[in-house]
Formats: sequence, structure tokens, C-alpha cells
Amino acid sequence: MRYLKKHFHAIQVDTSKLLGSGTYGYVYEGKFNGDPVAVKQMTTTTAQKEIIQREMNSHIELNHVNVVKLFDVADSADNRFTQLVLELCAGTLADYCEKKYSGPKLPPDELVLYQIANGLDYIHSRNLVHRDIKPENILISMTTPIQMKVSDLSFVKKTRQDIFSQSKIRGTLLWMDPERLKFLNDTENPENKSADLPDGTIKSDTFSSGCVFFYFLTRGTHPFGKNQATTPANIVQNNPVEFDSYKQSLAADDVNGRILAGLIEKMIQFEEEERIGLPEVLKQLATLLYGMDKSKCQFRLVKAPFDGKYSIRSHPTEPILARAIKKELIFYTAENWSIPFSNWREKVTCLPILDVESTLLLEWNMNGTQLAVGAAGSVVVWSYPECNILFQKIFSSYINVIEWNPTRPNLFATFHWWISENQIAVSSSDGKIRIFEMGDNILTTTRLVKEFAHDGDCYYLEWNERTQYLASGGGGQIHVNHLFIDIWSMDHDIPVYSLGLENVWGPTIAWRLCTADGEEEGGIETARKSAKNFTFAYRDVFPKRETWEWSPLHRTGDFLQPEAMRN
Repeated sequence: MRYLKKHFHAIQVDTSKLLGSGTYGYVYEGKFNGDPVAVKQMTTTTAQKEIIQREMNSHIELNHVNVVKLFDVADSADNRFTQLVLELCAGTLADYCEKKYSGPKLPPDELVLYQIANGLDYIHSRNLVHRDIKPENILISMTTPIQMKVSDLSFVKKTRQDIFSQSKIRGTLLWMDPERLKFLNDTENPENKSADLPDGTIKSDTFSSGCVFFYFLTRGTHPFGKNQATTPANIVQNNPVEFDSYKQSLAADDVNGRILAGLIEKMIQFEEEERIGLPEVLKQLATLLYGMDKSKCQFRLVKAPFDGKYSIRSHPTEPILARAIKKELIFYTAENWSIPFSNWREKVTCLPILDVESTLLLEWNMNGTQLAVGAAGSVVVWSYPECNILFQKIFSSYINVIEWNPTRPNLFATFHWWISENQIAVSSSDGKIRIFEMGDNILTTTRLVKEFAHDGDCYYLEWNERTQYLASGGGGQIHVNHLFIDIWSMDHDIPVYSLGLENVWGPTIAWRLCTADGEEEGGIETARKSAKNFTFAYRDVFPKRETWEWSPLHRTGDFLQPEAMRN
């Protein structure tokens, strides 16, 4: 068990500035290595040591914009307290609703709710349940743009498949789910014996969050009653008196209000199995945000902490990302596309023996049931989600391409690019691009149907199904370090478009397949006339990344160039 005892000399606590208090300690303003922080002081009695250890071990590993950051844990100089050094915030959600908050302006209500759900879902994605979600434990960041932050992990518990065991009921009565409150009120078990405690699920946090959502939208009203003395009883009796009144008073034209009310109603369902989970909450809130004026919303880039040489590929239909690095195949999964990547769950599978020093190739088949992994001269095909090895082979030469057939889920090619169900394109160092057609016996019978003469080496090919064009990338023979991206039609022997770029060499190109937006009715010819269907990204061997986009092309000199390009 990890326990830090260090840096007590770097922590300064101003006990005259009390920020808040909880079950196990007081929170004061302070400084850590000179920077403003919040310091939670917890008396280190033997009985509380286990609580402190649990909160520290679970919290210090968390890193999310909507979860309060724990920087360090240390004993006080007199050894009377254990001190948790936390991110300093401007106030709590309770402060805001009680008009005690004086910090920066909060974002739109829908975004506030999304951030709360986002932080809690992240905690769940790390196989933890919070068990004490309430307005006092939702903090507001000091920095702008404002971020809501879930705090106080004193009652956090490890979960397995979203279920957790209970030795004692933990939490705050006003915000507790009915299944735990019913147990506390059970007169046949007045001592709350641990042997009789049922397992809980992360949907207990969903119920508490639904109550907090309503509290925030109404600026201070609990959905199960304004009287704190009767609120727990109303929860147990499934009597959301204030919520029912709120729904009846909603204006007919308050579309977002009705949607949010419907969402909260699903979150505070009495029966646990009827309660929706946070992934669905995020999905519905994201739908609301996408419909809002984007100038009112906040967007941020979330960087994944990926190190070393690796390859990543997105599943063709589901929110699944595969990552291969060294001897590990890692899958990141989420319930829907609205879940931010930082909240996706991770599953690690050991790879068979491969050349781990090489950059790995990684490709899903057409329906996402198989994943091919390649390194140097080895290829392994895994089944998904079972992760069984279906195919394994060592080839005599280095493999730089794995290409699945677009219609047959069990067929892939190396060194070739599929351009249809029975046609493949092959590039070579002699500047030739050859199109072969497979016969009935697709693995052995081939027929050369087309040959293109590329200017110099051809390193990469990319087929675009919408335009029925083939793009090639390679270097020119006349101009050193000159890249050509040529676009070929099966109806011509020379490129229909060409782009020359100086001082680059050895690229991998990607041709973006844009959203059709009604182009299907016009077919291939309409797609070929649309500028948005001609956007490429290329990777040079030098540390440089560029993306070029162009409009209709015209002839200049010896090859075609775009009229307009923008970086």
C-alpha cells in the first residue's frame, strides 16, 4: 500500500482561512512549494488511518479536468495530522446555489451538468465508486474557462464490473440512493450488520447526481423535498415532491428544460435497474450541447499520455480504439461516442513474440471482428472481443502494409492495397503501379488489368471509394526531395490530378473521406467535382506535419496543380 511521508516542510497551512469541513477533516487554504493550494488536515488516529490510506491511494492516481487533483500527501510537522494537498478551487456548487459564491462566471447550465457527469464517469472508468456525491463535493475551478470538479474521495470504493461490496453504509443521508437508505431504515437489522449488507452498484452515484442536477437547476431545491428532516423518508417512499412540481410548472416552450427534467427523472428512478447510467447521461447532455450556440460552449484538446513507438486504429463501427506498443495490445472502450477519450476504459492483452523495436502495423477488418498486428516480418490476427489468435505467420521480407479486403472479413493482403472486392493495387520501386483482378479462386488466380507509370519511386497508395480514384505518393526522379501526389482514374493512363511538393521525401498519405451531404444522388461524377473530397494529409520522414486542401485544379507547366491551397 502506497503511503507518502515527505515534503512536510513544503506545505504551509493558514488555519485562519477555513474552506470547508467533512467527515474526516478540515480544509484550509495553504501553499505547496510556494503555490496556492487547499490542504485537508485529517487527524491520524488508528481508526482513521485506513480511511486516509484509501482516499490517498485511490485519489492520487486520478488525473482528469473534472476531478480535483491531489498533489501530495504528507504528515504535519508535529505528526498530529495527515495532510492532503489539493487543487485550490473558488467554491462549491452549494456555495453557488446559496448565493455565497463570488468567483468567475459559470458556463451554461447544460455544460455544468456535463462536466459533473464527466468527472464522475471518469472515476467510474477507473473502477471506483464515489458514494458521497452532493453539492458540497462539487467544486468550481479558480481558473477560466470554468471547470466543475468532483472532490472528496473519502468514501471511494473499488468496483468489479461496476459492483462493489459494502461493510458499512457510507454517504450523506440527504443525497443517498433509496436502496441504501432502505437498509438503514430496516427495523429488522437495526445494527446495520455487515454480513447482511447487499452489494451496491455505481448507479448509486447516478441517483445522487440526479438529485444534485436538480438542486443546481433550481438553485437550491432538493427534488425530494425542501425540509431536510423529511427528505430521506421521501426518497425511501419514492416521493419526489419538488421534482413533480417542477415538471408541471415547466413552460411549454422550454425545450431544454423538458429534456433535462426527463433526464433527471431517469437518473432518480427508485428501482436501481431502471436507472440510467452516466454514459447515457453524457450522451444526452452532449446532444443538448451540440444543439447550442457554439460560442457559448467550451472546447478543449485532451492529450492521451501515450509514450514510445506505437500504432493506434479506431474500430470501424464501435467506440473502440486499439493500440499496439511493445508486447502489449491495449483496447480502449466506451459505451458511446459521447464519452470523452479520457474516460474510456482500458484492457491490456499480451502480444505474441514480435519485433518490438519496429513500429507496429495495426488494422481492423471490415466489420471489426478481427485485428491484424504486424511488426517487421511477422503478422498476427486476433479475434475481437475474444482476443484469440486466429492467424500467425513470419514472412521473408519486411512488411509495411496490411490491407483488409473491403467486403470479405477474413481476407487481408500484405504489400498490396485493395481497391474493390476482387482488385488490388501494387506499387513498386520501378515507378509502376499495377492493378490486378482476382478470379473465382481469389487467392491464386490474378489478371493484370491496368498499369500506371509513376514518376519515380511510389511509396504509398490510397483508394477513395466515393470518387473511385487512386492516389499515389512518391519521389520524382528529376527533382531530388520532390514529392508527387498523383490521382489516377481507371479510365486514363496519366494522372488526372497531380501535386508537387518540394523538400519532402518518403511520405505516407491519407485521403480523408468526407461526409457526403447529399452527394450520393449525383454519384461519382458529382463527388469528383467537389473540392471537399480532395483533402490529404501526409507524413514526411522529417519531423514535419502538413495538411493540404485544394479546390478545382488546372494545368501549370508539366503537371497539374491546384488553383488554391491552404495550410
